[in-house]
Amino acid sequence: MALDKQKRDFLAEVLGEDKAAEIDETLDGLSKEAADQGLEFKDAEEGEQPEIEAKDAETPEPEPQPEPVKYVTEADVAAAVGLVVGEVQGSLSALQAQVEELAGHYKTLTDALASLERSDEEKIKDLIDMTPGASLAAQIQSVIGQKATQLNKGDKLAKQKPQEAPTSAEGRFPASILDKFYDAAWKQ
Repeated sequence: MALDKQKRDFLAEVLGEDKAAEIDETLDGLSKEAADQGLEFKDAEEGEQPEIEAKDAETPEPEPQPEPVKYVTEADVAAAVGLVVGEVQGSLSALQAQVEELAGHYKTLTDALASLERSDEEKIKDLIDMTPGASLAAQIQSVIGQKATQLNKGDKLAKQKPQEAPTSAEGRFPASILDKFYDAAWKQ
């Protein structure tokens, strides 16, 4: 028997009689195989306890002491806030410098734009002053009545007249195929 009575009773109580019998038979078979292979067993006698190496009982390990709670003081808070405020002030100073630089560029650009607008207006005014009149009627009126435009009765120009428009189909179009078609249509 591989199990003593106390162990077998415990297994029967916990697992049931059938399971305890099965475990006991399996252990008997394993112990026979071990004996056939030449393995020896050492049975512990009643009351005999295996030796357990005990650590030094005289020097118990000290329990780790929790670290004392360190409270934040007013000086710590002031230092932390001072660092953050200092960084923010530095960033604001850099931003202010950039804004001032952009304002200078803006002023330069607005001055240049104003000068361009003035010069365009002046150019237009100069161009208007250089033209004799704003329209054909103004040009004609500036010539009428001038001594250079008056004709005397004996002048050759007074006797000349503009050429009259042709009364027939002749000369309406240059000599081309269109002229021939027009003549054919005129005769009908």
